[in-house]
Amino acid sequence: MLSGWSTKGKLACPECHYETSSVYLKHRKKTIYMNHRKFLDPTHEWRLDKKRFNGEMEMGNSPVPLTGTEIEELLWGYENQFGDKTRRKRKRVGPLKKSIFFDLPYWCHNPLRHNLDAMHIEKNICDKILGTLLNISGKSKDHLNARYDLQDRGIRKPLHPIKSDDGKHIEIMAAIFDMTNKEKENFCSLLKNAKLPDGSASNVSRYLHIKERKVVGYKSHDVHLILHYLLQFSVKNTLKPEVALPMIRLGSFLHGLWSKVVELDDIKKLQREIVVILCEFEMIFIEAFFDIMVHLPVHLCREVEYGGPEHLRCMFAIERYLGKLKGYVRNRSRPEGSIAEGYLAEECVTFCSRFLDVDGVVENNSNDFGKYGTNVEYHIGTKKNKDGRIFKMKDADWKVAHRYILFNSDNKEIESLIEEHRAFMDGLASQQKYKRERAHMEDFWKWLKDEVLKKENISRDLEVFALGPNRLARKFTGYVINGYRFHTKFRDSRCTTQNSGVFLTAETTTFASSKDQNPVVGGVNYYGSIEEIFELDYWGAFTVVLFKCCWYQEEKDHFGFTRVNFNKLRQKSDPFVLSSQVQQVFYVDDPVEKNCQYVIKKLLRDWCDTENQNAMEEDLGSYHSYNIGINCETEGVWIRDDVPLPQICVPSP
Repeated sequence: MLSGWSTKGKLACPECHYETSSVYLKHRKKTIYMNHRKFLDPTHEWRLDKKRFNGEMEMGNSPVPLTGTEIEELLWGYENQFGDKTRRKRKRVGPLKKSIFFDLPYWCHNPLRHNLDAMHIEKNICDKILGTLLNISGKSKDHLNARYDLQDRGIRKPLHPIKSDDGKHIEIMAAIFDMTNKEKENFCSLLKNAKLPDGSASNVSRYLHIKERKVVGYKSHDVHLILHYLLQFSVKNTLKPEVALPMIRLGSFLHGLWSKVVELDDIKKLQREIVVILCEFEMIFIEAFFDIMVHLPVHLCREVEYGGPEHLRCMFAIERYLGKLKGYVRNRSRPEGSIAEGYLAEECVTFCSRFLDVDGVVENNSNDFGKYGTNVEYHIGTKKNKDGRIFKMKDADWKVAHRYILFNSDNKEIESLIEEHRAFMDGLASQQKYKRERAHMEDFWKWLKDEVLKKENISRDLEVFALGPNRLARKFTGYVINGYRFHTKFRDSRCTTQNSGVFLTAETTTFASSKDQNPVVGGVNYYGSIEEIFELDYWGAFTVVLFKCCWYQEEKDHFGFTRVNFNKLRQKSDPFVLSSQVQQVFYVDDPVEKNCQYVIKKLLRDWCDTENQNAMEEDLGSYHSYNIGINCETEGVWIRDDVPLPQICVPSP
């Protein structure tokens, strides 16, 4: 490492240093790192729990990281040895070399002398979780040697290997995290059928093999998406709640850790959360699961506190750039020369395109980043109709679209006339308030047309608003706005991606009944899919792009997830919405209940997401109310009796 600390062995953690809690497993022949209870509050009840953990009480405190001055004292007089001399067996633990950075005068005072790469940590954790849950050969951490290690340590007796009656085989009972073949197929089918928005990830379905019930070949960016968004929906219906909830909380933790804007108070909450998650993992998984990569997340919050947001310090950008350099290779026998030539050629072309116009005049536009922002807006046509298809709107659609545009125009003249018409309708005391509000919404456009005819010297915008849009409109199958790429449902049906989901929070007047005289005005969430995309022309003055959507009924499951039912529609009389008002979401199938889809919000691909900086707190808040843990009143809590084949027979050694 950059700090010079050894990354393997019994002291592999650079943060815990000499206080690293490690145990060597004789049969598995590897070192594990557990005892995360020492990071809990000193009065936490889990510290005294022997049965659900390693059979011992935990009274230790969380380690304090070594300072640069202390490391300098440890390495006083130490000389680095390189070359063939380093091949001999090393007996030294802790720092293996004195980093050259200690020559800098400030390095001993630097609180963060290394960087834990969250990208590779996520990849290793995902490999262990998927390999163990699906029992993939060669990747599962639950095998015979791991059970022998449990037997040697005298913990979790129901999981100990047992000799068969004939004495020639060893029987292994299914653990609590094991799944039946049907559950594994449901687990894989959700990942297989997930259609993601453009630019989010590669086609994850290529890595799923439902018949073999395994996942292979995925990349680090696919892991990022699986852990943050998809894993939580796969485990909730296939695993027991005491196993599924810690993984759901792990996804929420990583989602908050990777936020582009993180408050210091949120870092403290995240730190407490990851400690609890790792303790819950210790209660669920066997010891062989906990290598150094599973332990390191407990220190990621400190790295964010001192080093800044995680997305600015991870390896994603570096790996992507290395892949770009590898693409320059044309002569595989001379890769270095190919990379150098390709890099130089691209630099020359980039210089010419940025600083030279057609006439050869030098222009420095390097600071003009506006055209690369999220304010780009354009339509997407088809091969036959690149500029859209012209059609005549139906009377019903024309009235509803025109009415929606009027009430969402943000035109001061229109807004003043809306208030004037509302006051006029409120004067009709003979009608109920619900009917007056409904009549105000439906009749305003007619009243506006008559009212404008009475006035003189009106503006051009007010004139065309009163006249209404041209009934000849354009229809598109896709539209790009606000950094999102939207498609219609018909276009999505022919693609491997999903871009038709929309989300909107609108100020809505809600009546408890038609006789309610005190309606409530507040924000209401609407989830839907785009059916058609219209561009309405207001007689050459301006154009408006509308999405015609089908809105779904929203509900919460017992885990706190938002889901919709495609068979339960709402707001059928008001399907239109402005293209600039919506955000993009995508839906994930529920493998158990048909027509039920879980909602996942897509974040903008921008440098700063200040609008979503509190997303972590919202996600974590849904899971704190559950009593997460395993009830160990009986000895059978570590095994599953409902698995059709609870025993695995292997030849006796």
